[in-house]
Amino acid sequence: MVAMKELCGGPWVTGGDFNIVRRMGERRGCNRVTNIMNEFSKWIDELELHDPHLSGRKFTWFRGDNHPSAARLDRFLYSMSSEENFKSIKQSTLPRVRSNHNPIILDSVKRLEQEELLRRRKNCLLEELTELDRIQNDRILNDEEMVIKTTILVELEVLAKQEEASWRQKSRLLWLKQGDKNTRFFQRQATAHRRYNTIDRLVVRGVEIQEPTEVKEAMIDFYAKLYSETESWRPSFDFVGCPTVSTKENE
Repeated sequence: MVAMKELCGGPWVTGGDFNIVRRMGERRGCNRVTNIMNEFSKWIDELELHDPHLSGRKFTWFRGDNHPSAARLDRFLYSMSSEENFKSIKQSTLPRVRSNHNPIILDSVKRLEQEELLRRRKNCLLEELTELDRIQNDRILNDEEMVIKTTILVELEVLAKQEEASWRQKSRLLWLKQGDKNTRFFQRQATAHRRYNTIDRLVVRGVEIQEPTEVKEAMIDFYAKLYSETESWRPSFDFVGCPTVSTKENE
């Protein structure tokens, strides 16, 4: 199975009768966790597989209709990366016919399909809300219409949270997938900005200088003169008629 994981490289699923349980609740009458149960759980963790909840029933194997022995021996296990492409992965059982095992099925909704369903439902609710607003412009909504409007607003709030969670998860997955690429990109950008902001040469009085110390001295000299030279023109103001402070008062 380890070789299969390395060979696949992408999302993969395995399933069947493993003839072992993981937890005490997966075997009727089980009252302790055995070493082999721990080894099975460790094996699943090492392969980075997800063991989805079994919907509908606790057990998939029965020794007989009139026998107390029952256990969950059958299961699907899928790689963690499968959750990037699929959402709402569910594991359930079908009725037993001739076998003493229940058939198990693994079902999922593609993430894009799930997002499309959310978008359609949201648009439908917004149309209903628009219609209620139109009615409210003409008259006061009755009790039934107020209940409908409140229900729509609550459902829109739920959809907004689901949408936010979906975008947050996609952003995290994108960050995990492209983290190295983004790091290299920002490093290149920072280097480019440093190059752009670096002054490696100046032209002073028609002469180009490149020596770092000379460039530094020229810049210091330029700004020193800029902030210290006297300006021949200054704004003036006629203070005739304005209250003034005498020299004595100033002292």
